Amino acid sequence: MIAYSVSDKEFAPYGRVANGYPVQGLMRELAPIVPEPGQRYCPREERLHRAAQSEECGDVFFGGLPYEWGWYIGKNEEADTMVFHSGSALVCGLTDWTLRVALRSDIVEGRVPAEKVLAFTVPANTVIDLYPNTLRSAPIGDVRLLVGLSYATNTEYDPAGRVTPLDALLTARNTWQAKVAQG
Repeated sequence: MIAYSVSDKEFAPYGRVANGYPVQGLMRELAPIVPEPGQRYCPREERLHRAAQSEECGDVFFGGLPYEWGWYIGKNEEADTMVFHSGSALVCGLTDWTLRVALRSDIVEGRVPAEKVLAFTVPANTVIDLYPNTLRSAPIGDVRLLVGLSYATNTEYDPAGRVTPLDALLTARNTWQAKVAQG
């Protein structure tokens, strides 16, 4: 799989490089976090919400809507599952990492054809805005990522009813998940 850079024009349908948001305080608070054994993801980290410029960055990026700062820390080489959310995500890493993406419109019968998945390298300290129509895999590499999402995203949720085929992909609050179809 060819790996483009998030600075390349091929990234435009999926997101944008969004340097300029005041994430320095958030990144300083992210650096010393040590996850519990086996934990890779935390949707809300209070330490990040107390960071310098946390509120300024979140209010501007999320346009006044409720948001939360969390993290993804760990090593991952797999990308057989992709998710999307109803809302943009702000992501910034302390390390270089690779992001695999596709479009929500690429989902066919609950799966994403492997040939629709593209890889993008993201340099350390590069802020990216992932658009709501973007399916994304877990980050690839040994990573420490700041993750900003709409409030309560990726938290426990069990809807009362399923109305459309897309509803079958709803795995958590504001989180839809599709497997990558190989071959």
